Amino acid sequence: MEKIFIIGLGYIGLPLACLLSEKKKIFCIDINQKKINNLKNKIIPFKEKKLKKLFIKNYKNFNFDNKYSYSKNKSVFIICVPTPLNKNKANLSFLKKVFKKINSKLKKGDLILIESTIPPGTTEMLYKKYKLNKKSIFMAYCPERAIPGNTLNEMRYNVRIIGGVNKKSSYFAKKIYEIFAKKIIVTSHIYAEISKLAENTHRLVNIALVNQINSLCKKYNLVSKNLFEIVNYHPRVNFLKPGIGIGGHCIPIDPLFLNQDNKLKIIKTSIEINEKITQDTSKEILSNIKNSKKKKILFLGITYKENVDDIRESPSIKIIKKVKKTVKNLKIFDPFNNSMNNIKFKELNKIKFDLVVYLVNHKVFKKYKINSRNILDYRY
Repeated sequence: MEKIFIIGLGYIGLPLACLLSEKKKIFCIDINQKKINNLKNKIIPFKEKKLKKLFIKNYKNFNFDNKYSYSKNKSVFIICVPTPLNKNKANLSFLKKVFKKINSKLKKGDLILIESTIPPGTTEMLYKKYKLNKKSIFMAYCPERAIPGNTLNEMRYNVRIIGGVNKKSSYFAKKIYEIFAKKIIVTSHIYAEISKLAENTHRLVNIALVNQINSLCKKYNLVSKNLFEIVNYHPRVNFLKPGIGIGGHCIPIDPLFLNQDNKLKIIKTSIEINEKITQDTSKEILSNIKNSKKKKILFLGITYKENVDDIRESPSIKIIKKVKKTVKNLKIFDPFNNSMNNIKFKELNKIKFDLVVYLVNHKVFKKYKINSRNILDYRY
């Protein structure tokens, strides 16, 4: 019986631990002691559909700690730590710290699985650096493929890509993911690494294109939603939705991992296009505000996408911060993430606002009855 460690209990690590806990005892590791204490008290750090229910249901199968324990049995280390962007390059310091910590505890037959997003060649680099082949350690890369708000479902039903450093590593990794995943493709580690980055590069480029065509529609006084509905009838065309920029932990970041040693011009251009959309949106909002000291202005939505609490790389926050440099008395409200809220929900329908700006397409906003002289609506 393998002893399974999940290292890093964020948006990927915790849901993954919950899925595995349905059939296995899971040892959950995170350096954040407050998070560990909260999890021990059945408090999860973020909102995710059906996650709390699954967490409580299998609570007896969890062990939470901020350090590793040795096991005589075979151990599986699934690493889900952050790899943030630093000067347009992946910061692998958290990942390398994990390898340093577990290196002394590794024994013949153990398996290391990396889910953290990484540049091409990282799996092989770490495998060689720590001489894991000489220790008879198995190792594979399995990129996370999930979206906030639907993570558990996507982890179960999205095709999982497993790339081992050798066939035995791939086979061992496949056995672990078969505990919950319905579809698995086995390939090499380099295919797995680039596939993750290529997927989000495709979406980045698509969003840049759709944002430019959206701007074109404004020039010709067209409703872009109607145009995209028409062109998407073509069986080989699939435009995504336009927006106010790019957000989340994947689309603005992953393509730069691919580009740190490979200069793909389309990635650079697409990022610039999407960043300009955010800047232009800020300018458009400011152009609609006069006598700012006397105006009552409300911004609705700070998350990077609709119906989630995730604010990572949120273009909404970038816009609000830009506007606040000129307009100080802004009211901000988001029903999913209250970190910037400075007005209560019950006050929203008591004030007659001069301007209401919808930045995020939260479904619940349709039910709001807000009195305003002017509305800027960026819900596509």
